[in-house]
Amino acid sequence: MRIPLPFLAAGLATTVLVAGGCSGNHPAPPLVGVGGWSWSPGEAGENPVPVLWWGSATPSVLPLLDGGDCAPSGSVQGLVGEAGEPLAVWISVACTGGVPSMLPVAWPGRAVQALALPAGATQGTALAVASQPATTRTAIPDRFVGGATGTTSPLPTFWKNGAVVASDPADLLPLDHDGGMVTSILVTDKYLLAAGVVHRTGSSPPAYSGIVWLFYLDFTASTWDLLPAPGAAPGASVGAWVSMVMDDASNIWSSAAIAEGGSVAKPVVWTNEVPDPSFGTDFGQAPWASPTGLALVGIVPYSSGWVRTGSATGSPEPAIWAGSILSVLPSADPSNPTGAGEGVALYFEGAYVAGESLAPDPVDRARKLSVPALWTNGERTDLGTLAAPGAGPAISGPLFGWWRLPGTPATSAPDWPFPGGTGEVLGTQPVSAAGSGVARVVVALPPG
Repeated sequence: MRIPLPFLAAGLATTVLVAGGCSGNHPAPPLVGVGGWSWSPGEAGENPVPVLWWGSATPSVLPLLDGGDCAPSGSVQGLVGEAGEPLAVWISVACTGGVPSMLPVAWPGRAVQALALPAGATQGTALAVASQPATTRTAIPDRFVGGATGTTSPLPTFWKNGAVVASDPADLLPLDHDGGMVTSILVTDKYLLAAGVVHRTGSSPPAYSGIVWLFYLDFTASTWDLLPAPGAAPGASVGAWVSMVMDDASNIWSSAAIAEGGSVAKPVVWTNEVPDPSFGTDFGQAPWASPTGLALVGIVPYSSGWVRTGSATGSPEPAIWAGSILSVLPSADPSNPTGAGEGVALYFEGAYVAGESLAPDPVDRARKLSVPALWTNGERTDLGTLAAPGAGPAISGPLFGWWRLPGTPATSAPDWPFPGGTGEVLGTQPVSAAGSGVARVVVALPPG
């Protein structure tokens, strides 16, 4: 989608990460903040706790809502900076009768805020966030969040300042699609743009389309466009996450993985509605990859994610690619690299990727640890976790099961793919909760 002329705005009001030549006017490194989750088995068992690594390799725990009759747990999936401070979103999990429910939350100024659920919804997830100065004279900025709410099936949902402002499937879902979620948000001084994934009605196995929405900031009018599949793969299904950015000419750039017929995913970047498969659409040929983050240098898209270079059944490895130039990032265990570059941020000459890779658990050699990391121009720095390796539970799944389509038995595998590369990494081998973490998103902000 390109913003129609009546929708053109003066410029983005969110923090835009633009890399370029470093000059003497910008010698100081940025403040780099990372969001994700870690495990503290003594407090939450096999369930994760939301954390930030804010200008530090040491994690700080974010507060959670009341956990009901289970230990509070949750995680971070979206992150922006507000005047040098973090604004994070995702879920806080509560249990009733031992059954967990995902509750969408935001953390403005590190304090937890429950996001409202629309009528009839029992759970939800907040996946993307944007902030801009308020249109009134108040000092508190307007905060826009995108995600999904529902029961067994997610429906795209938007919040403004904690209240639901758009959730009607009649307005947000194209024909022949019956569910979806918002995974990326941008805001200008007049308009909000969002991208996400929507489920194709009746598809078996489940298949998904990429979508871009455009709203007035008062949500009185909106439009949407589906992201077309490349001509060589007309029936391809889009993966779990669509990332989106805008360039100086108001072109919309989107990235996602596509797959068809059970094949391993290939990455695609769209400029407005023109798809460009970074590594082609031959699903039988390496490399196979899935982008989980997107940033721009001029008109060159930088994607973070995971890649399989040797075979379609090989381990995913953390990676970043500029256009179609692929760089595999170093893993915590070079002899058996498995990992994902979850999010990417650019600041002048610096490329910052957050993610995780697996390493042997020194306490239980039959298990692995998920080691969170920040890669700065390809150099890995391991991030701290809430607990040291030790005896304790293994991680039984990526996170709380995830969404299921109506009629799906609760005991079956989830229908909706898990956001980001986490499911690929943690699903490959038994992973210990103690000593593990996931770095899902990263921002690079001006220092001071």
